Amino acid sequence: AIIADDLYRLGTVIADGDHSLTLYKPSKSSSDSLKANRKLALKQGQQFKLKTHLISTELTSNAAVLALLNWKDNKHDLSNVLSRVLYIDKSEVVLFLPEVFGALFEIMQNSQKGKDLALEEGNEQAFHCLAHVISLLVDERTAATHGKILNNYVEEIFDFKSVHVPLTACLMNSLEDPVQNKKKVQALFKALSYIFKFMHKSLELTH
Repeated sequence: AIIADDLYRLGTVIADGDHSLTLYKPSKSSSDSLKANRKLALKQGQQFKLKTHLISTELTSNAAVLALLNWKDNKHDLSNVLSRVLYIDKSEVVLFLPEVFGALFEIMQNSQKGKDLALEEGNEQAFHCLAHVISLLVDERTAATHGKILNNYVEEIFDFKSVHVPLTACLMNSLEDPVQNKKKVQALFKALSYIFKFMHKSLELTH
């Protein structure tokens, strides 16, 4: 019998979970296409069930992560791309931490060039996505483990010389009206120590 399904769709791997795959009769002619074989499906109910769980730092089943990593191809929809970052699962963030941080810092750093309105408008949003991601990782239950990952990123991977400028500006803007931005400010305070570490590291890199 033949089992056919797409494990890789539109740049993402099939989502984790249970899947039912239909069994098909093999064609007598090796030249017959799979499309033709599907017309010869075995009687209803004959299916193969499996559960998938992806573990990879190269492939993702999360469309929001993929959209963020390819943000340069999605500038026209940058606001939507960034809004979806708030719903990315913590485990997925950990797997793609350098890439997620890198994309957010790139957006913020490039927004300072003043040549792209979409990037300028996405600057504040990227900053709050950054604060949100950090706040997920400094949760009391996982702070010990994820703190090491964050510190390693700051010391060994972070390489954005001018990002301290938008970080400082966004931080000041967020604190101007903490009541109106209550939810964002709560995440920001959780992430504040690492925001300062990124600012300090960025300044160090300019010298």
